[in-house]
Amino acid sequence: MSSSSATMEDTSDASKRKSGMTDLESESDDRPRKKMMLDFERPLKIVVRDPSNGGDQLFLVPANIALARSAFIRQERCQGSTTVFIKSEIPHLVKAYLHLICTDQVVLHSDEQDVGYWERCQITIRLYLLAQTLGDSISTNLIIDRLAELLDSEGLLLQLVPFIYERTKAGSSLRRILVDYVVETMAADRFVPKLSTEWPPEFLFDVAVEMAKRRDVQGLRVEKIKDGAVEEEREAEASRKASRQQESAKTSQYVNRTQEGQAARGSQARSRAEDIARGSQRGNSGRTKDTGEKAKESVESEQTTPREEVKEPAEHEKTEMETHAEKLIEIRRSKKFQDPPGHVVTIEDTAPVILWSYLRLVIKGGILLDENEVSLNDEERWTRLVKLYIFAYKMADSVSVNAIIDKIIEMLERGLPSFGATRLAHENEANAANLCKLFVSYFATGVDPAAFKKMRESFRKADLVDFLFDVAAALKEGRKHWLAHGAADYHQQF
Repeated sequence: MSSSSATMEDTSDASKRKSGMTDLESESDDRPRKKMMLDFERPLKIVVRDPSNGGDQLFLVPANIALARSAFIRQERCQGSTTVFIKSEIPHLVKAYLHLICTDQVVLHSDEQDVGYWERCQITIRLYLLAQTLGDSISTNLIIDRLAELLDSEGLLLQLVPFIYERTKAGSSLRRILVDYVVETMAADRFVPKLSTEWPPEFLFDVAVEMAKRRDVQGLRVEKIKDGAVEEEREAEASRKASRQQESAKTSQYVNRTQEGQAARGSQARSRAEDIARGSQRGNSGRTKDTGEKAKESVESEQTTPREEVKEPAEHEKTEMETHAEKLIEIRRSKKFQDPPGHVVTIEDTAPVILWSYLRLVIKGGILLDENEVSLNDEERWTRLVKLYIFAYKMADSVSVNAIIDKIIEMLERGLPSFGATRLAHENEANAANLCKLFVSYFATGVDPAAFKKMRESFRKADLVDFLFDVAAALKEGRKHWLAHGAADYHQQF
């Protein structure tokens, strides 16, 4: 007998699923399943190790159906075992699983009417994890369908979110169906949960990303902790950059060859004109003069009129990233700028309160930085507002970015920004270029010069010397008043 065992872990690669609550069937379900008669004459022994109840529990299941459904059981059987051991599992879950593979029916309890909704949800999720651990994609799909029915009929329990996220990994079908349900509910009911709800930050992050995608936001890239997707995207961007450089080099070579050809044709035309002029000298003087003038006109025409067959190569069409990078370079005017910012969203440094504020802005409109915003001091309010701007920028969400800019302008009209918020924007200039431009213009043209001189030492203490240089450059340019053209100067379009 083999001592191998199955443990309840979420392995997202075991079941690749399509997005959407009503379209969560895996590709394996598209193939017709072969009907088989259950073989009760040669049952397979399933032993559940249950130390908490002081012993093992034995189940008998037709071997043919168990082998057809579970990759784990097939592996055990290949090793010559007639008994499969499953450790650290609840016996009634294994019983529900065996009933499922024999009948294709998800029955959570012998009498489900006596079981509360929360307990049914727990059993469903644990049953899904068991089926996934055993490598049974058919059963996981059936269980997902049952969970969708539960959510549709009973709604979402808040405690279900941490229960699922604590037991699953990124990309899990359980997470996706939960996010899809919440996004659809929020969008339909304009509902935003309370910030005090202890939902995992990663769940709020997933909801925010999905909400942004459904707003048709362009250029969004998502970076999870220890995820290689961004590195792959950087390599792809480097490849595209090299391709553009090669295309540019080919274009330059083509232009050079075209110019050389035009020069050669001009030289040949001049030679022909000289030959015509010399030949015409043997005739009468009138004809010589006319012919010479016509020859000159022919030369000038050939030099100025491009030949039809010579076509200039089409100008390289700039990508959105290239155009955006040029704008940032123009705004920054600094050697610190090296690469255009990709719209990379990270969860590592995004506080739950920022995710909550962003979701509320997307769903309901209007900016609220805390459920009890009046309790925030000026420093906290400014810092959260700048962080919200940076997050919305990374999401490539023009609507939200511009709404936040309008809010910042409204606050600037009432008083100075905090030094902490100014430094935060300056340090994240790759994702806050227009916000930095706004702050620079405000201090250069919206603050009394005498008052600004008094603040210089405070700027130095706040490590904002580079920011002072930008303000000085703006003063030297003689920039117009920071609101001379309204808020549109600082709006962003992706």
